[in-house]
Amino acid sequence: MFDETRMVVVEQSLTYADYDAVGFQSYQSIVHWLKHNQSFEQAFMINAAEQVFDNLDGQPKEDVLYVGAEYFSLLNTPFVLGQGFSLAKSIDELDSSVVISERFWQAHFNRDPNV
Repeated sequence: MFDETRMVVVEQSLTYADYDAVGFQSYQSIVHWLKHNQSFEQAFMINAAEQVFDNLDGQPKEDVLYVGAEYFSLLNTPFVLGQGFSLAKSIDELDSSVVISERFWQAHFNRDPNV
């Protein structure tokens, strides 16, 4: 059972002469950390961003999360349709799979089950 009181967020802060880069980690750094993690029982990668969907009407700009497969199982994410990413995939493989929110599905696809 998921216990949110045991969840922690690990961020990296880099200090340069002219600015601080707080929270930024390269994908390569995250992968290295996950492969060599000796601190936590379970871990997943996550990166928040904004994406312009130029293939959708109005080219909406939406908040997106780039996550590892463990994200869904660790947080017990329910799915209306479909499933999360396969845990069998290697962390070194790029995966073009996409999971969309129910709100996004309704707003841009009118809940079409064939999406």
